[in-house]
Amino acid sequence: MRDFINGTFSVIVNYDRAVRGQPVKKSLTVISGGQQLEVFPDGKVTVDGSRVEMPVKISNTTVTRTGHMIRVADDWRGVDVTCDLPHDHCSQTMSG
Repeated sequence: MRDFINGTFSVIVNYDRAVRGQPVKKSLTVISGGQQLEVFPDGKVTVDGSRVEMPVKISNTTVTRTGHMIRVADDWRGVDVTCDLPHDHCSQTMSG
């Protein structure tokens, strides 16, 4: 998903090559405020390619983990991505 009006954020699911005909999710990338946050299935997070420990707060964007759920939220842009890692399920909401 991308902000096509202002171009201020993008949400991207990155896949690896298919295993037995099925693509495998590699990571979730959120680009917000000019920075790239990447969340991996094992719960690791990078900011602009450097590994960071959670919770992460960069400008208006926060990354938090509660149990097996990871949340990336940018309150200023109204973007909220929540991932249930063990079940490989992410949902994204946007205000406005």
